[in-house]
Amino acid sequence: MKKLLYLGIVLMLASCGSDAIDSAASNESDSTASNESESAVSNESESAEDNTPDIKVCYADAYAFAEKQIAGAGQRLISANVTKNDDSYLYYFMSAPLDMSNYCIMVISEHKLEIISTDCGDPYDKQEQWKYIQWYDDPCNTKDATIKIGELEIMTEDLGQMEWDDAKKACAALGEGWRLPTKNELNILFENKDEIGGLDQMFYVSSSEFDNENVWCMLSQNGVVNKWDNTDFFGVRAVRSIE
Repeated sequence: MKKLLYLGIVLMLASCGSDAIDSAASNESDSTASNESESAVSNESESAEDNTPDIKVCYADAYAFAEKQIAGAGQRLISANVTKNDDSYLYYFMSAPLDMSNYCIMVISEHKLEIISTDCGDPYDKQEQWKYIQWYDDPCNTKDATIKIGELEIMTEDLGQMEWDDAKKACAALGEGWRLPTKNELNILFENKDEIGGLDQMFYVSSSEFDNENVWCMLSQNGVVNKWDNTDFFGVRAVRSIE
């Protein structure tokens, strides 16, 4: 009788132990599945974050930094440009001393506010090099593409820097009435430069000729309009009339 009672207790304990192990195994399995699910979600989230462009330096910040560096070197800023190398944006700045004896091209990356290269040389060679740099919009730009002021619609970004004939063609290629501003319309650009996204180039060209070799252009720093050799390089801002 005692042996039967002892055997029953042993069997009962064995059964309870088995249930506890099964329960623990089940809980561990559920925990592992939960952790794997959370890990998958976390990895997916991190992957999505990795695909988001990591822009640390915007064009406006690079421009202000470059302007200060150029002034400190006793030069003046002539032109600025946003371009792209693979998946990274680069900010190019062209400068020259007051005697225009050479031109320098400075490059700043979107990833850090520092100069990554500076290359100086013959003015003509540097202008030719500049001519073939592909232009891109500011990666931080969130403003509208155009703005309307009076009877004029104005783009908020430059088309680049080019000779007068190429500037006219570039504006016309946009279609729908886009063109260079007239000599008088250059004043509208200057008076509303903050509203139209700023004027980053030194000179902006108009559609108005002075003679066969010169064209009217504007110095963006003070709004003065004067004649200039039409084979030089100018900042180009497209406009069109509002009907």
